[in-house]
Amino acid sequence: MNQFDYRTPQNLVANIVGKKIYLENMSSQMIETAKEMGAFQKAYGTELIWLIECVDKEELIQILQELNHLGFIFEGSPTGYPAADVFALILEEKKLNTNFKEIRWRGPNDWFIIER
Repeated sequence: MNQFDYRTPQNLVANIVGKKIYLENMSSQMIETAKEMGAFQKAYGTELIWLIECVDKEELIQILQELNHLGFIFEGSPTGYPAADVFALILEEKKLNTNFKEIRWRGPNDWFIIER
């Protein structure tokens, strides 16, 4: 089901690389929650991003599930290996059955959210 929303999206899982989770555009409430989960800010080019470094795959899965439960949106894109696809693969491997939200971009300030 498509849910169109043209406000700036908040609380995004922007990328998952190895055992690192990159978070973007978090609300002040979610920043505090993410800090409790081990998130810290890091310079990424000219931007400051939030990063959670997991010690192993089990911790990665646990934190991704918690972020999903908190309502974080997983970024998707037509190319590459986006956070939404990584999370979907983890759910499939672990035989977990839960829905999550994915944001897809058509262009600058032109995006939509789907539930997978």
